[in-house]
Amino acid sequence: MIARLRNTLLYLLLFIAMLIVFMPKVNLYYLLEKELSAKGVVISSENLSDRFFSLNIKDATIYVKQIKSAKVANVNITTLLFYNYIEFDNIELSQSFEDMLPTKIKNVKILYSVLNPLNITATSIGEFGEASAVISLEKRVVFVTIKASKRLVDKYSKILRPLKTDGKGSYTYEYNF
Repeated sequence: MIARLRNTLLYLLLFIAMLIVFMPKVNLYYLLEKELSAKGVVISSENLSDRFFSLNIKDATIYVKQIKSAKVANVNITTLLFYNYIEFDNIELSQSFEDMLPTKIKNVKILYSVLNPLNITATSIGEFGEASAVISLEKRVVFVTIKASKRLVDKYSKILRPLKTDGKGSYTYEYNF
């Protein structure tokens, strides 16, 4: 009885692993790209590489409404069915944004897990400081907390005005969608 249960679990795990490995990740990416282009967002000049459990995208240039908006050095999309995350490295926003906000973002991580199915979490580090966000799918609210860098406070203080502050350099923002 135990041997049969063990074999069933082993076959189930093997099936899930094979499903993930042979998932058409590149085709899913092109489907996402098509959906984004309908919204006016175009990703170009990217190099795709399909790995066992992930899809890597290098040197992507992002255009919004035909305006070059950002360049992303590396994107790693990992899908493990129960635990999924996207990691962006070295994002550089267009110089046209330089007067409004810091243009270099070192890292962004977005995580979704079935252990916490009603929330998507994100963290980020960049010239602005550090940020963390929680998207509550149940309450349809985005909570963002920013630990602002000195540069953000000194040079870009206008974008901090609508945010609530705790007086210790941390700012929060809440958005309902």
